[in-house]
Amino acid sequence: MGTELLVGLLLVSSLNLQQAIEPFPVAHAQETFPQIPPKETILKLEDLPWEMQKVASCESGGRQFDDFGKVIKNRLGTPDYGIFQINAIHFPEVKRLGLDVMKEEDNIEFAMILYKRNGLRDWTASRQCLAQYGIKV
Repeated sequence: MGTELLVGLLLVSSLNLQQAIEPFPVAHAQETFPQIPPKETILKLEDLPWEMQKVASCESGGRQFDDFGKVIKNRLGTPDYGIFQINAIHFPEVKRLGLDVMKEEDNIEFAMILYKRNGLRDWTASRQCLAQYGIKV
């Protein structure tokens, strides 16, 4: 009877060990950790809507980096960065989305998020420049 008990314990132990080393079930993982939708990435300025191309032109001359390879900053001292001059007030959301507006593609992507959410309201500082193109902010 002692041998049967020992064999039984070994069998139960081996089953528990097998369950412990099996990969996490995919179906359970999808229920527990919902899929994050893929990033909407527009890599080229020319792929953007015409008025957003003009925003970039007014904000930064359509450039992410200056002649020395540094991210373009607002000349007036406000914390605005890159091709769309994304203000630092947005950095917590940018970070939550896994973006880095110091990278051109992420700056463009976040600008498009703002544009879809608010239209051109986030670029009122460029209202006079945009008016030259017939764009009202």
